[in-house]
Amino acid sequence: MTSKAIYYFSLTGNTKAMLSTIEDLEQWDIYDLNTMRPEEVTFKGYDTVLIGTLTIGRGNPPSYFKRMVHALRSMQGVRIGLFGSGQTHYGDDYCGALDVLEDFLQPRNEIAFKMKYESYPVPSVMEEFKQLVKEMQYEDIKV
Repeated sequence: MTSKAIYYFSLTGNTKAMLSTIEDLEQWDIYDLNTMRPEEVTFKGYDTVLIGTLTIGRGNPPSYFKRMVHALRSMQGVRIGLFGSGQTHYGDDYCGALDVLEDFLQPRNEIAFKMKYESYPVPSVMEEFKQLVKEMQYEDIKV
């Protein structure tokens, strides 16, 4: 059995909404980062992790992630799925928080997918996310 966790940061519900698409949600440990202090966050014991966040302005993760960099740095050999909402009018910086997290985590982990979407997820986006999560659970880790 795989140890699985979801960590999400959602201010308006756009990121949190994606959790409703996961079929076996009860098999995941779920952490609402809005309710935790950054120093409480630990990724230990999980080999599959989903991280969801919004992007602030032009490609920035919420400052919360800067304050939990020690926990992010501790991740090694983990299969990670990144997802988050943003605004396409920012062009190349669209959902840039995910790009920052990917660059930081990829050298020591496997990024199984990175899914960006505009504002509140529409049904087709939710279905795509559901499939990505399902697929990532059955692939061999390549780290």
